[in-house]
Amino acid sequence: MLKQRSRLRGIRWHWVVGLLLLVALGAVGQQAVGTLGGEYASGRISYRASGLGGSSGPTVKLDVTGRRAGTVQLTVPSGTMLSAGGAAQGMVISGVLGRFNGSGDSGLGGGAVSYVPEPVITVHGREKVTYLLEGYCAEFEKDNPSTDTRFSVKGYDQTLARVLRLSKQRGLSVRATQVAVWLITDHIDRDQLEGKFPVTDAEWSQAKKVVSAARAGRG
Repeated sequence: MLKQRSRLRGIRWHWVVGLLLLVALGAVGQQAVGTLGGEYASGRISYRASGLGGSSGPTVKLDVTGRRAGTVQLTVPSGTMLSAGGAAQGMVISGVLGRFNGSGDSGLGGGAVSYVPEPVITVHGREKVTYLLEGYCAEFEKDNPSTDTRFSVKGYDQTLARVLRLSKQRGLSVRATQVAVWLITDHIDRDQLEGKFPVTDAEWSQAKKVVSAARAGRG
C-alpha cells in the first residue's frame, strides 16, 4: 500500500513538473507588442524614420534595429505624429504598410514603391529591418519631406486617428484623406487647395463628411 502511494506521488509530481514546463515554454513563446516611441520600445530598439519625397500615402521609410536578444514587435498606431523640424512638414501616420522592398520616391507625385504587407514590425535580436509607413502631411504650408528628412515621434492625435480610420472604412482616396487631415491640422478652405493640391468636388465633400464624423467622436 505504501509503495503504491509512493508511486502515485511520483506520478503526480512528474505531471506537475511537466505542466509547469509547458506553461513556461508558452510564456517564452508569447511576444509583447508595443508602440514605436513608447516605453516598451525604449532600450529594445533604435529607429530612423525618413521621407521618401511624397506628402501623402506610402511616404515614410522606417529603419528599426534591435538592441538586445529576443524578439520585439511594434505597431505604429493610426494618429501617431512625426516631427521633422525645420522646413519639412510633419506627418501623421495612418499605419504600417509592410516590409519595405523598393527604393525611390513615393506618394502623390512620386514613383511606385514595393513592400511586403505586414502590419506589425518584427525585429529578431540585433537585426535591422526596414518598413514602409502610410503617412499624411500635417503642415500644409511646409515642403514635402525628402530622403534626407529625419522624423521623430512626437505624440498622438486622437481626432486625426479617427479621421484616418474613417477614411479607410469609407474607401476615401489618398487625396481625399489628405484633405481631411488638413481640415483638422490647418483649417484649410477650398481656395487654399487650388494650385497646390487640386481635388474633385466629390473628394472635397467626402473629406468634410469624414471630419464632421471624427469631430463628433465617431470612428
